[in-house]
Amino acid sequence: MLKIYIISLKRDEKKRRVIENKLNSLGLGFSFVDAIEGKLLTESEISHLNFAGKIKQRAFNPTLGEIGCGLSHLIAYRQFLNTADEWACILEDDVILDERFSVFIKNFNENELSEYQDCLFILGGQDGLDSRRLISKSLFKYIKVAGQVFRKIVGGERHVYRACCYLVSRKVSDNLLSVAKETFFLADDWLYLKQQNAFQQIFISDFVAHPVDLSNSTLEPERQALQSKVFAEAPQLLKTIKYFIKVVVAKLRSCFL
Repeated sequence: MLKIYIISLKRDEKKRRVIENKLNSLGLGFSFVDAIEGKLLTESEISHLNFAGKIKQRAFNPTLGEIGCGLSHLIAYRQFLNTADEWACILEDDVILDERFSVFIKNFNENELSEYQDCLFILGGQDGLDSRRLISKSLFKYIKVAGQVFRKIVGGERHVYRACCYLVSRKVSDNLLSVAKETFFLADDWLYLKQQNAFQQIFISDFVAHPVDLSNSTLEPERQALQSKVFAEAPQLLKTIKYFIKVVVAKLRSCFL
């Protein structure tokens, strides 16, 4: 059975209890990965991180929460690579799971992915994001894994957010750790990681959900507060027109690529 790693702050006992009860009810085993709390990192620890990669291109530095999140996912990769497994399922503790996830885990067969060792598989988690409509998912290039359809992303990778639920191979995990040795990256900066050859393609499905209400999120409030300070609000009509054009382009790309 595919092993599940849940990234969770040790102090978030309520979140841990909720997902633990859910996985137990689905008859699934799992391991907690004690997440790093960014605000508890010392200046010395942060100073050793290299922000010269994609982070440098942003108009602002990563938040402490983003730093802690990125480092926590690296811990999960290391724990996974200490096993003999070929694939691992990485979750964050606020995902919403149902019977489809249980069937997927119990019926997972790594032979179905023998030709996809250098690909990343995202299980969903785009709920509540307007950007999800800007992701171009091919109508023709897809793979079925344990009964779930994963479509190849053929454009708009930069609009794929969150690292709350994904499938990762030994090869990709090793590549991710190699990138991390050179530069710090956000856990969900999938486009940058693809550009760094951590993986060749991204496939995405939608059978794992993420809460739309982010009031209990540790990371999201920090991100939204910082972005609101940096980015001036564009006229609403202009924003709407640009968004509509991007959606149309994304749909056309899905049909022809």
